Amino acid sequence: MGFLTEDELSSLRIENMALHAVSDDVFMPQPAREVEQADFFVERIRETDAAAVFSFEEESLTKTQIERIAKGEDDFETGAQNLAREFARFHDGTSRKGAFFIFELATDVLKTKIYSLIKYDYEEVVEQTEGNQETLYG
Repeated sequence: MGFLTEDELSSLRIENMALHAVSDDVFMPQPAREVEQADFFVERIRETDAAAVFSFEEESLTKTQIERIAKGEDDFETGAQNLAREFARFHDGTSRKGAFFIFELATDVLKTKIYSLIKYDYEEVVEQTEGNQETLYG
């Protein structure tokens, strides 16, 4: 059994989405973007719900930032940039370059917001083109 209830899983939808490149280069914050490939990502999120659920340490900066977004203290774009900046800061030279996705999800269950953070290696999902356009593969 995962973290989400059956009602949440069946009505899961992406409300906001951010994508940041993760590499050894200088971190460049990106704006929130239109939701793309929603079915693909919702299915990946559903699949990860089957795995063990972890909790945050009380003093976790990630937990604090997600709470700030959920409470409206930071807008999604600002909060996602902060989360990605911290992820990039701890991304060392032994890690593969990739794309760090941050999703704000809603369900039909009232007052429920869910946040999903996923890092994919470029080779798996995202190909950066010369024109700065991403092609998402499903």
